[in-house]
Amino acid sequence: MRRFCTLFVLALLLWPLPDQAQEIRPDRPLLLSVDYARFHYDDQNGYLELYFAFHPKLLTYRYANGLYHGGLQISTRIANSETGQVLVEEVSSYPINQADTSAAWYQYWIITQAGFALPFGQYQLQVVAIDSLARTRTDTVAFAVLMQDFGEDTRASDLQLCKSISRAGSKNNVFVKNSLEVVPNPTLIYGMASYPVMFSYIEMYNLLPDRPYTIRRQILDANGKVVREVTRKKNYTRRNVVDIGSMPVTSFPSGRYRFKFSLLDETGTEQMAVEKPFLVINPKLQLTGAPDKRKIVAALAALSASELDHEFETAGYVATDQEKRLYQQLDNVAAKREFLADFWFRVMQGRIDVPPVNRRIYLQRVKMADEKFTKFNRQGWATDRGRVLILYGEPDEVYRYPSEGGTKPYEVWRYYNIEKGAEFVFVDRTGYGDYELVHSTKRGELFDPNWERYLR
Repeated sequence: MRRFCTLFVLALLLWPLPDQAQEIRPDRPLLLSVDYARFHYDDQNGYLELYFAFHPKLLTYRYANGLYHGGLQISTRIANSETGQVLVEEVSSYPINQADTSAAWYQYWIITQAGFALPFGQYQLQVVAIDSLARTRTDTVAFAVLMQDFGEDTRASDLQLCKSISRAGSKNNVFVKNSLEVVPNPTLIYGMASYPVMFSYIEMYNLLPDRPYTIRRQILDANGKVVREVTRKKNYTRRNVVDIGSMPVTSFPSGRYRFKFSLLDETGTEQMAVEKPFLVINPKLQLTGAPDKRKIVAALAALSASELDHEFETAGYVATDQEKRLYQQLDNVAAKREFLADFWFRVMQGRIDVPPVNRRIYLQRVKMADEKFTKFNRQGWATDRGRVLILYGEPDEVYRYPSEGGTKPYEVWRYYNIEKGAEFVFVDRTGYGDYELVHSTKRGELFDPNWERYLR
């Protein structure tokens, strides 16, 4: 019986080959990864580089004349936060026409970038990605960025974490700067299966020539502990210089890390330091104390069919449409247990568009959401606030605004460590305590800058 269940689940997990279909429709949301770095430009402007990455598997394709046709449109809008003046509004298209979806192009992120000289000031950026053949499939990334003068003190640009850095063979390349081909990694994900080496690029300004400096590169884990450090001494002959480096990450367990670049003078005093977070996914290296598949199987062994169903239902926020369809076809407890164990094991390792998710922490958040937000016959985990709590954890700040002067009550949740700061706005539109998400600056979430109309 166990062998039959195993074979049944494996058979269900076999996806149809994309080449056999006349149209490929992804079952996961469209995702655009966006990163940026700010550099010196002149006395009145800074230079902003935007880095984009999208995965071919998350696009729609149609087969015609021996090729799969698809593509992505990226719309970039940059406006001054104080005056509202729009300085950048452009649309770029990235068509794809390929014969074979089993080839390498279909397996890896497509990366591109754009750059803009902007006067010093505060800006609001909005980037919208649109699937060329399914225009309702979109992803929006919005964030604020400050462009400011680097002054006369020793300063540095933002860190740019990269896929690769090499000597430029041609100047006709969007990634070339300072005679180097600097290919960014906007996903900020590294590991055995993606990019085993993390490359870094940084520009330093206003150095004192012929003075001894020490460059220090550190990788810190989620607790701030230094897990790798490299230092080297350097004398520079110019005031403005470029520094590049590389650090392997294949020995790090899956998790979130920070890369810190520091410049020290001859006395060991830190002149400046710049940090950037990144994610490591190494499925074969588990963090100490993290659950493995055997522990998941043991935890599921005592659950009834209805309990298994409920657990998978609450896990729908991290399940694909394909996985949901497959689970619905399972009609016995043993198959459901095995499927759910495999499901959590995959989720723990992370996906293209989702970092690793810990089952125990996820289920704890489900319980917390039920306790906090259950209203009438609707369980808390199924509400908008419950979903956000489950996916992103408890917010760093919550602002609650009661009904005043005819306006509806609403809440604003703020997270400091999500995409350089993310905000979620929930409005009680019905007056019965069911707060609906009406706006968020988190990519992939509902984005509506005119959300205040729901208060009336």
